[in-house]
Parts: sequence; C-alpha cells; structure tokens
Amino acid sequence: MAFNYNIKRIAALISLFGSYCYLEVSNMQIAATRAFIMTTIFIYSIILDRSAYLLRSIAIAGFIILVFNPEYIFHPSFQLSFVAVLSLIAGYEFYLKHQFLLGDNRGIFGSIKFYVVSKFILVF
Repeated sequence: MAFNYNIKRIAALISLFGSYCYLEVSNMQIAATRAFIMTTIFIYSIILDRSAYLLRSIAIAGFIILVFNPEYIFHPSFQLSFVAVLSLIAGYEFYLKHQFLLGDNRGIFGSIKFYVVSKFILVF
C-alpha cells in the first residue's frame, strides 16, 4: 500500500480531521482556533509539497479570526496566544540564523551553553 499511495498526504488529511475534532471538543476557543488554522496551513503545505512559513501562517490565522470576530482583539486569550506563539517562532528563527554562534548542543558543555543562551534569549 505504501508503494501505491502517498502515505504522507493521507496521514496529513487524517491529522487535519483529528485537529478539527479537537477544535470542536475545545468549543472553538481562540487559542484552539488559532492552532487549527495554523495547522491547516501547515498540512496544506505538506499536501502541496511546499514549505510553510510560520510567520505568514500566524498572520493569516490572526486575520481570519479578526475578520469573523473583530472584538477578539481585546480578549486576553487572543493576545496571549498570539504573543506566545509569535515569540516561539521568532526565537526559533533567531536560533536558526545564529546557530553558528551557538554551535551544536552535543555533550555536557554544549548542553549547558545551549541552556544558558536560550534562557538569555527568553529574557530579552
């Protein structure tokens, strides 16, 4: 079966269904809706064999949520959810751009250096 069908795309579609079920169970909370939209964009990029840009997907998720419910911009759950995810994405992209400074995190000294630098980045 794995030779005849693209299992990666089938798994992506099944995970999209599971993600929607979780959205329904969570009663369409703001953070769950954001996560569903971002996951849907990521899964469609897998299906289309494209790379997903995380900053673009969070912008699209924010736009879609605010188009249908503009009053959500004043909700703390909307603000905290987007700020938390945006800081995680920005931190990861910072890590990717400055990975040559950090080096690899193998070994005890590399792990300690990676831990200290990651805590320093989170403070700022």
